[in-house]
Amino acid sequence: MNLLIFKYIRVGRLIFLLTLLTLSSTLFSITCLSLLGFYSSFSSMLDVGGNVLTVYGRGSSTPFTGLVPAQISNILSNVSGVLASSPEVLAPCVLDGKPVFLRAVIPEYFLKIQPVKVVEGEMFEFSQLDSACVGFRLAKLMGLRVGERILVQSILVDRYVELHVVGVIESNSPLDDEILAPLYVGQWLRGSDYAHATLVRLKVDRSRLNISKIYQVLGVEASSETLSTVTSILKPLPHTLAHFRVEDVGIEYAGSFMEGYLERYGLTKDTILALSMAVFLFSSASVIFACETVLAQHSRELEILKSLGASRRLLKRDIMLKLMPLSFAASLLGMLLAFSFIKLIQNHILLLSHTIQFTLDTAAVALNFILLLALIAFSVWKAEL
Repeated sequence: MNLLIFKYIRVGRLIFLLTLLTLSSTLFSITCLSLLGFYSSFSSMLDVGGNVLTVYGRGSSTPFTGLVPAQISNILSNVSGVLASSPEVLAPCVLDGKPVFLRAVIPEYFLKIQPVKVVEGEMFEFSQLDSACVGFRLAKLMGLRVGERILVQSILVDRYVELHVVGVIESNSPLDDEILAPLYVGQWLRGSDYAHATLVRLKVDRSRLNISKIYQVLGVEASSETLSTVTSILKPLPHTLAHFRVEDVGIEYAGSFMEGYLERYGLTKDTILALSMAVFLFSSASVIFACETVLAQHSRELEILKSLGASRRLLKRDIMLKLMPLSFAASLLGMLLAFSFIKLIQNHILLLSHTIQFTLDTAAVALNFILLLALIAFSVWKAEL
């Protein structure tokens, strides 16, 4: 018996059920997309592509508090397969009472790894120790303009520096929320000496070089009684060198490096999806109740179909087929509402002074549809007709 030709489901009676499905989808999507946005924004802070490695200090509890010898950049720049090497210092600071990250670099090296577009003014020279560029989002947020002087105070140590804003930059990365300054400025605000940096980023040719080879090079250098000399670009201030142990140095691809810190605290994509599923399940009881109510409202129509020879199994299967398209539409509407809400408040939410970039995650979208359709199927199948 083919029940598809019978239009016994009245859409007007489904409003309550579809409303709950939309709300459940919205709640799940807000939870999942917001947490995934935090996760992806944090893990991409240093990642500009799959061929960028990060050299860092293993003993650091956060990505921003470790130290490695700055001369590692010079050592590895001569290794075959290393296309660019950039020592960088990340210093959490305060600007006009608001938290901001200052990233200190050697422009000539840094721009080979992470190209930026100067939208106003110019890029500072490494020798201009009182100059800086600001990301365009930070400039817009703080009302900064080229030619202004800003007072930047360190959070980690009792130090401050006055900088001259010479340019506004855009990179489509977290750098758009940061201050970019010469390396020595960051070392001063970080409270370290001129021999260390927070990390060293390497742009490598993966077909010619792997992490094991880099460890071998560092192992030879660490065991040497003499230290490699630095290149001529490090001239504005005296530059000191430091001995190091290779076991204190970690090397990972940039994305994995940031994800590793999140995993220390149990935050992974899998745990985010699991938490979002738990939130969805808390709202599932109301959906099951609404589905039972809909079936009760159609009891007369169902009794007529049973009198015509339709079995309970056939009726349940037909009801599921009729509800699936509407449930899919409710799920899609809920996700769109959630995404619109998140995008609306995006510029008002900061992660470590960085704007969070929210996107529709494929796994989250698929899981949302699967959960809602499975919930409808379960509710109908367990119902007493």
